[in-house]
Amino acid sequence: MKTLAMIKYTLYQHLHGIGFFILLMIFGLIFVVFGIGLSVEKTLTGEKVTFFGQDMFRNMENMDPLMAEMGSEQPAIIIQFSFVMAATALWGPLFFILIASRVVESMLTQGNRYLLLSKPMHRWHIFLSRIAGFMLFSAIVVLTFLGALWLIIGIKTGCFIYQPFIAIPVILLIYLSLLSIITLVTVVIENFFVAAGITVAFYFITTVLGQLGDLFAENSSLYFGWSVLHTVLPRIAELSNAVTRLYLNRQSEWLTPVFATLLFSGVVLAAATFLFSRKEY
Repeated sequence: MKTLAMIKYTLYQHLHGIGFFILLMIFGLIFVVFGIGLSVEKTLTGEKVTFFGQDMFRNMENMDPLMAEMGSEQPAIIIQFSFVMAATALWGPLFFILIASRVVESMLTQGNRYLLLSKPMHRWHIFLSRIAGFMLFSAIVVLTFLGALWLIIGIKTGCFIYQPFIAIPVILLIYLSLLSIITLVTVVIENFFVAAGITVAFYFITTVLGQLGDLFAENSSLYFGWSVLHTVLPRIAELSNAVTRLYLNRQSEWLTPVFATLLFSGVVLAAATFLFSRKEY
C-alpha cells in the first residue's frame, strides 16, 4: 500500500498544475491543427490527403518503399506511422531524456532528497516508487499524444487503426531503458547536463549499433565485440523495426529485443537503487 501511495503521490505531483496543462495543450493543439489543416478528398484513383492545402503524398513513388507500401491503400496509416516513429526513434526519446534528466535531478536535490528520506519507508522503496510514478506519467503523455492523433485522423479520414496503441508499450520500454541510464548517472554524479549528455550519447550508440551487424560480419574480432555489446545493450533499433513490421501486418521477432531491453533496464535500475540506498547524504 505504501508503494501505491508513493506512486500516486508522484503522479499527482506531475499532473498537478503545469503537467495537467501540458496534457490539455497537447490534446487541444492536435485537434486544432489537424482539425483545420487535414482534409481528405475522393479522387478517381482513391483518396487525396492534404494538409493546409498541400498534397502530402504527391510524390508517393519517390518515397521509401516501406512508407509507400503503407500509404498505398490508406494514406492515414502513413500519417499515424510517422508520428509513432517520431515518438519511438526520433525527437520523442530526446525530449524524454531532457525532461527525465531534469525530473530525476530535481528529485535528488538536497531539499527534496531529505524530504524523501524522512518518509517511513526504505530508501529503495521510495526511489523505485518515484521512478514508477514518473513512468506512469510518461505513459499518460504518450497515450494522450497518440490517442489524440488517432481520434482526429480517424474522424477526418475514417481510418481508425489499432497499431498506435500496440506501439505504446514499445515506446515506453525504450523510454524506460533511457530512464535507467539517467537515474544511474544522476545518483553517481548529480548533474543534469552530464546525465542528459551521457544518455543522449547512449541512445545514439545503441540505435546505430543495431545496424552494424552485417558491416562487421567479415571481421571475426569486430563481430565478436559487436555481438557482446548487442547482447547486453537495449535493442532500440530492433524495437523500432518491430513497430514498422507491425504497421505492415508482418511477423516480427518481439521476444528477444523486449527481453534484452527489460533485462538491461532492470539491472541498471537495480544498480542505481543500490547506490542510492547506500550513499551517504
